[in-house]
Amino acid sequence: MKFYTCKNDKCFKCLFLNPLNQDLLTLLIRESTDLVFKNITYSNIEKNVNMYIRRKYLDLNLDSSEAIIGIEVNGYDRKYIKPRNTSFICDSYSNHTLVNNEYTEEKQIIQINYTYGVKSKVPIKKYKILNTDRSDNKPFVKNFIIYEVYMEYIMKFWYNRNKQDVNIKNLDNIRKYKYFIMMNLGLEELEELIKITNNDERIVKFMEELKKVNTIPEYRQYITDEQDYQFRLNSERHEGEKRGLEIGEKRGLEIGEQKQKEKTILEMLKENFPIDVISRILKIPAEQVKKYQHNN
Repeated sequence: MKFYTCKNDKCFKCLFLNPLNQDLLTLLIRESTDLVFKNITYSNIEKNVNMYIRRKYLDLNLDSSEAIIGIEVNGYDRKYIKPRNTSFICDSYSNHTLVNNEYTEEKQIIQINYTYGVKSKVPIKKYKILNTDRSDNKPFVKNFIIYEVYMEYIMKFWYNRNKQDVNIKNLDNIRKYKYFIMMNLGLEELEELIKITNNDERIVKFMEELKKVNTIPEYRQYITDEQDYQFRLNSERHEGEKRGLEIGEKRGLEIGEQKQKEKTILEMLKENFPIDVISRILKIPAEQVKKYQHNN
């Protein structure tokens, strides 16, 4: 049975949304921002419903007297991720203004992103809205901040630990970034990290909590259903493309011959090929395929 780490955003959410693990959450925020917030409350849209249902929201939405904090795990590098995360923090800024009925910079609006798949020369970058004129470093507003934690930079120290030329500095960096590293590790590696960090009690607790998350039936069922659906979808599309190409080859398909194309479309529709697959194989608009679908 696969063991899920907190690189998986759903696993991350299940572990850190548990109020009993707020000490671990506070620790992670401190490591990411050098800030300590007291009396953190959860304001996730899911807090009063089934937390195992996926919704299009940040992984964690937090509130304290000093700040509103959004946290997101970005497991892959995609072009839409930065605009998406920015839209959420801007929405938080706007909502905070509406709730308080005044325009103020007293409360910080913070976004923390744990991002994978992006190369960086530093572990963490802090972003604000700044003037491009280097002579003026004053931010446009002082309470809008994004912290980007580059996990690939951090994990390289862990991956290098067993190399022959590994040095003391590399081990020091493992200890320095241990609370980020632990989010990526399975049980055996977590046990190794615990030894390297002299039995750090917080990593021990994290490991035990991660075990619990992986045994929650609803969580495992969520992962299983999601993966099964994606695997079936991938398989059906792959098989559809393969059979579609075979049909095309058997009939000597030539795109310029409209009658032959129409016959192939109808035959593929009869075999229940997805419209997007037919469109891609025959290089025709999906809307055109739909017209034949109604006549089939």
